[in-house]
Amino acid sequence: MQRPSAVSRSSSRHARPSTDDSFRLLIQNNERYSIFVLDSVGRIKSWNAAALRIYGFSADDIIGRNFRILYPAADIKGGAPEADLKDANVKGSATIERWRLRKDGSRFWASIHLTALFDTNRDLYGYGEITEDCTDSRRKNEMYGTMMNSLRAHIAVVDQQGTILMVNDRWKRFAMENGATSLERIGPGVNYLEVCRRAKGAFSEGAGEALRGLEAVLRRSLDEFTLEYPCPCLKTDRWFLLSAMPWGPNGDGAVISHTDITEHVRAERKLRDSEEHYRALIENEVDVVTILKPDGTICFESPALERILGYAPEELIGKNAFDFVNATDLPEVKKELGFVLTTNEVSKPVEFGFRHKDGSWRILEGVARNLIANPAVQGIIVNSRDITERREAEAELREKEAALQSSHEQLRALAGRLLEAEEGEWRRLSRELHDDLNQKLAMLAVDLGAIARSLRDTTSDEIERELRDVQSRIVKVSDEVRTMAYQLHPSILDHLGLAVALRSYCAEFAKRENLEVKCFHRNIKQSVSPEVASCLYRITQEALRNVAKHANAKRVSVSLVGSKNHVSLTIRDFGVGFRIDASKSRPSLGLISMSERARQIGGEFKIESTPDDGTTLTVQIPWKDVPVS
Repeated sequence: MQRPSAVSRSSSRHARPSTDDSFRLLIQNNERYSIFVLDSVGRIKSWNAAALRIYGFSADDIIGRNFRILYPAADIKGGAPEADLKDANVKGSATIERWRLRKDGSRFWASIHLTALFDTNRDLYGYGEITEDCTDSRRKNEMYGTMMNSLRAHIAVVDQQGTILMVNDRWKRFAMENGATSLERIGPGVNYLEVCRRAKGAFSEGAGEALRGLEAVLRRSLDEFTLEYPCPCLKTDRWFLLSAMPWGPNGDGAVISHTDITEHVRAERKLRDSEEHYRALIENEVDVVTILKPDGTICFESPALERILGYAPEELIGKNAFDFVNATDLPEVKKELGFVLTTNEVSKPVEFGFRHKDGSWRILEGVARNLIANPAVQGIIVNSRDITERREAEAELREKEAALQSSHEQLRALAGRLLEAEEGEWRRLSRELHDDLNQKLAMLAVDLGAIARSLRDTTSDEIERELRDVQSRIVKVSDEVRTMAYQLHPSILDHLGLAVALRSYCAEFAKRENLEVKCFHRNIKQSVSPEVASCLYRITQEALRNVAKHANAKRVSVSLVGSKNHVSLTIRDFGVGFRIDASKSRPSLGLISMSERARQIGGEFKIESTPDDGTTLTVQIPWKDVPVS
């Protein structure tokens, strides 16, 4: 069966075509748009010349075939042909952009307008499709889009009425990140001028000025409009630079860009704040800030100059700083400035005299730094601090410290002499008690005994009892005198040595106080020097007295150990202990005397104690002609 021709031609060559024939001729001779008709299931029923040019199919090749042949395989598999027909059927018409296939298999980008055709009963009988090859336009748009997306700014292109034609990815991303759920409010098709007019709240700041500037650019009364404005974003406030320029030879619209200048604005603010900060520092600085030329000429003086040295800053500007420096200090000052000029390092602090306006001299401490290469300074900056009062106070303090040290040394010497005198006096009293008084008491007791025996046969029992009672009391007094003499200075210390004397005293102390005292010694011979022996013995006496008074201990250990370089005494009780820090704030006389005894002969005294864990006292004294066994 022969297919009908695509276009019916008039049988008469000269007859005027009918309206339908004219319409068919218009469709057939159109060269830009492919126009064809489909039946209700998508079979092609007509085909014009533009369709042949665009698709490459002739009317004989294509009429009667389903229009699915014009879709790429992937779109056919995805149901695109059926979806396009359904969309047109539901909406009445649909505009679609997608890839289409030519007869040779190549693709082109098609802008498709598909219209559903209904009869008078509203029954669908087919579709009309108009297709335009937009491949070149798509390539240009892609190129423009790539160019726009490569820019860091947020860019939109608007027409003469301000309607957005296209935006770049940064524009889209920024809109979505800051509350736009879609581009319908700020994307293509939206009038940007209306957006500016409707701006409210924080977004309205600068919107009126932006609107007037954009309208001026669209009217071509301005070649460019720029505006810096704040933008309250969701995450943080930012600053942007809006720029608008006309595009197209006939004033087709404008290109609007928003460049994020937040960091630039922050840097400017930081710089401004920094400048104000440093200006405030300089104006309120307690030190004098001076800027010098390499030859010493003063270029700048801070306001502190007048308060410290009496000069108004302008009085010294242009003068040479060296003229005001004390001649004695000038060589050192010039030396440090020379060092700064040659090394670009900060100078060491230099003290120098500087003449006050009233003629007196102030002592300044200065530090210099070379900032000649810095365009903001262009000189050597010197910070000078007035230390006159400090130096005077230090001199006064040194005098007082020297006087105090002298007094302290005198007190220590006096304490040492007192201890020596005390020890000598005790030794003398001990000898007198032991050698004189005690012997006399002993002789008296012997004499009384002899008298008692001689009266045994001639006197009554009562006289004998009384004499015996007197004899007993004299013996008791003699024992007490002997004990007193021993405590003042034990003769055993001189005759039998330190180790035996300590052991004897510990045994007596244990018996008297009803305590367990363990005393041992190692590497100690009898010939310990008298100073060392007396010191350690007296410290032991004082320590054990403290144990009896305060420690509430049942056990005490006393150890005396000699080594190559020193002799060590350690006394450890297992009593209640105490807080060392409390004892340091109010030390007892006993601790002071023990420490001072050790110090007088070059020894070290240390005490350690913990509440409920007892106390340990350690004395370490260098040997003084003490042999080690």
